[in-house]
Amino acid sequence: MWKYKHIIAKFLVLMSFCFGLSQTVIAKKLVVGAKTFSEQIVLAEIAAELLRKEGYDVKIKGNIQTALLRKALETGNVDLYFEYTGTAYITFYKQSDPETYSDPQKIYKWVKESDKEKGLIWLDLFSFNNTNSFIMRKDMQEEKKIFSFSDLSTYLHKKSNDPLKIAISAEFYARADGYKRLAKAYDFPRNNKLIKMDFGLIYTALKNKDVDIGLGYSTDGRIGAWGFVNLKDDKNFFPNYQPAAVVREEILDKHPEIQKALLPMAQYINAKNIRQMNAAIDLDNKDPKAVAHQWIQQTLGE
Repeated sequence: MWKYKHIIAKFLVLMSFCFGLSQTVIAKKLVVGAKTFSEQIVLAEIAAELLRKEGYDVKIKGNIQTALLRKALETGNVDLYFEYTGTAYITFYKQSDPETYSDPQKIYKWVKESDKEKGLIWLDLFSFNNTNSFIMRKDMQEEKKIFSFSDLSTYLHKKSNDPLKIAISAEFYARADGYKRLAKAYDFPRNNKLIKMDFGLIYTALKNKDVDIGLGYSTDGRIGAWGFVNLKDDKNFFPNYQPAAVVREEILDKHPEIQKALLPMAQYINAKNIRQMNAAIDLDNKDPKAVAHQWIQQTLGE
């Protein structure tokens, strides 16, 4: 009888050990989400590689629309993803106070505190701002001396005999908070040569000199690759869209080291190198995983 009790005891100890090991393995699994564009995919790939170095088994779920990705985070189908302050403030919370959304720290504090109540934790804020911007060719900027939205307004008023062709999307023109509000904020003259076109065609039209200025996104890879520059939104008309990793609180409570693992991303990814990474994917057709690995090697030496 003692022999059987001894065998059973050893079996229970072994099962307990295996169960504990199984729980550890399960606890170390993470799902990182990503939206549908290159910037999101490369951020997810960088995060995944950094977390794998810390012993996590990371799966990436990409190509998810914003609303669905947010829902996936809330329901636990995704553990973390990179969200933009302006998206949370305007899209999720339906807020519209310019004093808040034009100030990077105010809007970050607002969404961080609001999401905390929902069990969603915003980690460290990145320095780059993926917001709307007027872009133009660098050679034209130097010729016309237009460096900001206010400079553009001044030029349009003074050079009415030399109107610039400005390309914007039809959607931005039609929005209540779109071009008409922007024109009022910067006192753009009404007789501008506005050209409405599909957003995806604006960069090509600018490159081909079919238009002089276009409305784009400030971190688009084509800006640096095609010799474009962003004009400064000197009145902070557009909301801030700075990203940060957003993690489910229960996951961060179990694994607080996640924040430290991802901190180098917020410290070292800036507007210049995110544009370079976007260009490598969108223009050079490089694999996002390879682009992410290269950034880690060049920046962190790992």
